[in-house]
Amino acid sequence: MTEKEFLRASNNLKKFIKEQEKLNDVLKVISPTSTGVVEFGNEFIDDYIQIVEIALGDECNWFSWFVFENDFGSKRLTVEVDGKEYMILDEQQFFNVCINKMINEINKR
Repeated sequence: MTEKEFLRASNNLKKFIKEQEKLNDVLKVISPTSTGVVEFGNEFIDDYIQIVEIALGDECNWFSWFVFENDFGSKRLTVEVDGKEYMILDEQQFFNVCINKMINEINKR
C-alpha cells in the first residue's frame, strides 16, 4: 500500500466513523434517556482496519492503535521507535513514523 493509498483509506475511515457519530447524536436527540449506542458499522470498521493492516504489512496492529487509542492522532499519543519518541498527530506522521520505520525493521531481518 502506498502512502497516497493509505492516506485515502485512513481519511475515508475517519469520515465513516464521523457519520456513525452523527447517528449516535440523532439517537440521543430522539431518546435522551436511552443508553443506546449506534453499533451500525462496527464490524465493517474492524474488517476495514484489518484489511488496511494487511495491505501495510502491519503485523503489530499499529493502525488499529492509531484509529482507536490515538483517535487518528487527536489524543497526541507517542510511540518509541529506535530509542526515539515521536508524538503521532495525524495520518501523515503515523505513516512516516510507524509504517516506514516498521518496514525498515522488517527489511533488516
